[in-house]
Amino acid sequence: MSQNNTARRDGRSWQAMPIGIALLMTVFIAVCLTVLSVGAYVTAKEDNRRAQRHAARQTAYQNAANQAEQVCAQLDRGVAPAVAGASWHPSTQTVTVKMKTGGTLKAGVSAVSGRHRITWMQVVPAARGGAGDDPTVSGLQ
Repeated sequence: MSQNNTARRDGRSWQAMPIGIALLMTVFIAVCLTVLSVGAYVTAKEDNRRAQRHAARQTAYQNAANQAEQVCAQLDRGVAPAVAGASWHPSTQTVTVKMKTGGTLKAGVSAVSGRHRITWMQVVPAARGGAGDDPTVSGLQ
């Protein structure tokens, strides 16, 4: 056997370890795994960013809804509404609350059996796009 792992058999030389195909397959698999892992990382990072934005919008909405409920509770007690960031409009029977995301929550209030209840809510996005809040109206029963 010679020094380069070739031996003579039937007058032809052959390589004892054919590494050409195996090397190409290994490199191809390594490149595929690298591309897939980078794609998975980028996707996971974007999903995390979107989830954080969604959580911030949901938290801002819930906080604004809580402030609107506080205004209703103050109206039930006969006290002039004084909630920071919220305003009561008796002529239209609506509560307006500024949201942390830049939008505004409008809530319609009706008096039922002497108690004030929120009957509908609408999220109005801030001017020039705001934080991506979609204008929504939801009826509450």
